[in-house]
This record gives sequence, C-alpha cells and structure tokens, in this order.
Amino acid sequence: MSGPAKAGFRAATPQWLAAIVEGTGDAIVSGDLDGTIVSWNDGAARLYGYAQSEIVGSPILTLVSADHQAAEQDVLARLRRGEQLGPYDTVHHHKDGTLLDLSVSGAAVRSADGDIIGTSMIARDNADHRRAQAQHATLRSEMGHRMRNLFAVAGSLVALSARFAQTPADVTEKVRSRLDALARAHDLTLPARADVADRPENRATLHALIRTILSPYDDIDGHDEKRVHISGDDVSIGGSAVTGFALLLHELAMNAAKFGALSSPTGRVDVVSRADGEALYVAWQERGGPRIDARERREGFGTFMSDVTARRQLGGEIIRDWNAEGLAIQLTVPLNRLIT
Repeated sequence: MSGPAKAGFRAATPQWLAAIVEGTGDAIVSGDLDGTIVSWNDGAARLYGYAQSEIVGSPILTLVSADHQAAEQDVLARLRRGEQLGPYDTVHHHKDGTLLDLSVSGAAVRSADGDIIGTSMIARDNADHRRAQAQHATLRSEMGHRMRNLFAVAGSLVALSARFAQTPADVTEKVRSRLDALARAHDLTLPARADVADRPENRATLHALIRTILSPYDDIDGHDEKRVHISGDDVSIGGSAVTGFALLLHELAMNAAKFGALSSPTGRVDVVSRADGEALYVAWQERGGPRIDARERREGFGTFMSDVTARRQLGGEIIRDWNAEGLAIQLTVPLNRLIT
C-alpha cells in the first residue's frame, strides 16, 4: 500500500470504528475510572431501554441488579487494573425494571500513551442462547426417551416372538416383519426433507398410519381395486402412541392376511373411526374372506400382542366378534393417550 493510501486509511479508521460501534446489535458502553457512563451506542439503547441522553453521566452500576452489585464492583476493579475479561454471565435490568440475562465482555480503555483512562463493556442478551440450550437439552432427553422405548419394544418383540414361534426361521420372520412395520410408521413422523414436512402424507395421523401399515395388502395383483377402506374422523398421533398403533395395526393386518379377509382376493377391510372429544373409537370390519366359525377362532401371538398393546400401552380396550361375515373389532382409546 502506498504512503498516501496508508495515511488515508489511518485517517478513516476512527470514523469506521465509530460506525461499527453504532451499527452493531450488541450494547457497547464505556465509563470513566469513577464508573460513570460516558458513551452509549444504539445497541445499548435497544437492550436497556434508556436513550443516550437519559443514561450518560449516570453510574454504570445503575444497570446492575442489586444482587449482582458486589460482583460488578469486582469486575470494574479488575478492568481498572488492565485485565481483559472474556464473556461472563450476569444480570442487569431494563429501564422498565425487567431483568436481563446477559453475556458481558469487558476491557480497559487506554490513552494513546497507554494509560488506563476508563472501561468498556459489550453486553449481549443471553435469553436466546439459554432458550437454545434448553431446547437442545429437551431434544436430547426426548431422543433418549424415544430410543429407550424403541429398544424396549424391540426386546419385547424378540422375547414374545420366540415364545410363540415354532422354529428359528419363524422367529426371524415375525421379528423382521414387526420391526419393518414400526419403521414404516415412524417414517410418518420423520420426513426426509424439510420441503415435505408439511405435506399431509407426512403427518402422523390415524388414517395415514392405517394406510402405511396396510399398504402391502391394499391391492389385488397390481390392479387399481382397493381392499382397505378408511373413513370417519382422522386424529393426530404422537409420541409412543405411534409405536403402539403401528404394532396393533400390524397384528390386525397380519391376521387378516393369513386367516381373514385379506387372505382372499375378494376380501376387504373397512375401518371407521370416530372421536367424541374424550375417546377415539375405531371399528375394524372384515368382509369377503373365509367364513369363520367362532368355535375355531385363533388366539395366538397376534391376538395376545394386540391385547397387550391396546390395554397396557394405549390405555384402551379391544373387543372382538368372530362372526360369519368376518372378524369385527371395536377399539376404544382415550384421546389424551394419543400424544404421549
């Protein structure tokens, strides 16, 4: 850089620094050695609520809450000794009395000769950072809770499948199919891209969950005819209720595919839901499958798993009616259990 350019740069520096101080979003305040405020930028006015004309000439401790006065006195003493203080947390107060959770940095102000002639501080509102930390902690806790639930469910599936299975291959098939059902169900709550997060098909609702779990059985040899018909009130499902409903629907679908309506090309399943403000009622009716004799009804692992899920996990009740037309199921679940 040439001599004239360097000179011009040095001459402009104070104006540039002043523009930076005034333009920053942080509060920048300086005081003399007696602790009196001598400068106050726009960021300080926004943060504290005092106009420059109102606060310049006042003690800097005017900004500090009563229970932090002693600590702030110690900070000022250290700055007067020439120490530079990195960000520390403190509490000041707004003009209206509201307490401000702040992160503050401080430094000594020196003259051209190097003498300490005052102090300066940069204050930043800590509230957003605190909220972000709290949200992060909540997210970690929720993820931990979800993972523990999933591991517990997986462990139960293995144990119960082994109890009812006849061969190792049978255990493998049962566990794999049920874990796959859970994975498909949880895909509803974890859209792959942000731009599809608000699409209806990516929301965890009862009807979306039914369509997802029963989709492998919903057509006949690739034709357009549908065998699963869903109607009635749709409700949102969240938390561990997604897992419970996914397991329950999977057991109903597997039973229908092996022994009921979905085992026949002419079979169909009608699912009707109704919500009355306190409970969700789901009616599952199979038609067009093999005729069922109530005396020959099957109550194996699927029935056991459905009962456990409906009563213990969802806090509801499930009633079956093996009539000649096809299996009819009435499921009742409290609405407040659908978000836990």
